[in-house]
Amino acid sequence: MPDLHESRFNAVKHGCCARSPVLPGEDETLWREVEAHWFAEYDPQTPVSETLVGEAVLAFWQVARNRRHFQQYELSLSEKNAMHWSNEEHLNYSRFLRYKTAAERSFSTAFKNLEYLRKARLSEAQALRRMENELHQLELKLVRNQATLENKQTHLEFEQQKHAEKTGTKPASPAKKPKKDTFDVAEQWVEVTITDGITRTDYVPTNEELLEELEKQQIEPKMVYRRLNFPDGLPPEYAWTNRHDPKTCETAKNGHWCPLCSVHERGGAGIQRMTFDTWLQIIEQESQTPGQHAGPTGAGNLPRPKERQGDTPFAELLDYVAWVEQNPEATKK
Repeated sequence: MPDLHESRFNAVKHGCCARSPVLPGEDETLWREVEAHWFAEYDPQTPVSETLVGEAVLAFWQVARNRRHFQQYELSLSEKNAMHWSNEEHLNYSRFLRYKTAAERSFSTAFKNLEYLRKARLSEAQALRRMENELHQLELKLVRNQATLENKQTHLEFEQQKHAEKTGTKPASPAKKPKKDTFDVAEQWVEVTITDGITRTDYVPTNEELLEELEKQQIEPKMVYRRLNFPDGLPPEYAWTNRHDPKTCETAKNGHWCPLCSVHERGGAGIQRMTFDTWLQIIEQESQTPGQHAGPTGAGNLPRPKERQGDTPFAELLDYVAWVEQNPEATKK
């Protein structure tokens, strides 16, 4: 039976079996730097993910340690012919090689577990974004179908009236339709993604498609809602959507979690409410900017009007927009 005291001594002597992150003679500053890089790369947010990152970075550190010891021992034997090695040298060489192989195997397992967790969460987030986009597309189709049905009904009534005038018969009284909500709102989904540091903005529907659809339905909406989604974080082109600056955030400097700071790294969603006239102005401005990214309205994000279960009547919102146009400097303060 091996002596436990001797096993502990060997673990500290060559470090190949040690679980301690930093052994005597090793650079603790370098270990902290490597550990910080791994946690910054994976940014764990749960105890489970923190454990997986911790195991992976320790296994990575141990691989480097065992490779270094193996190379040092191999170098010490480089001047000897392997046929002239002593039994002890053969045993030590095999032992260091075995330690190195075991460390590499452990790191491979820990790294695969960590990557599996990250890919699973990325797939979950992508699936959620696809679902939200599909839901928005379905809502648009339902609106278009409803408009098509209403246009067909109007055309039918017109033909009936025309036929009655020709034949001199009284047309049948149309069935009473429920009162239509005349407060029309046009909506756009704005998907902002970052690929290899390049920001891309996709509009669903595009500005041209939305204008064409409104013209086809002969509708001039009172407001336009833009729903912005940032799945990859907040790029510099959209810094205007979040005035919070992580570089000067006192909460983050004190080592505490700040939800507003997290928006810059993990992204989120938001909404723009503006009048139709304002939307026409900003799409003209956006068409002339590089990347054609969405920009601020200049009148702020209007609250939801009373006609759509908000608190403020739309007429008052129009007064506010008119005041902003007359006092543009006031919104910059």
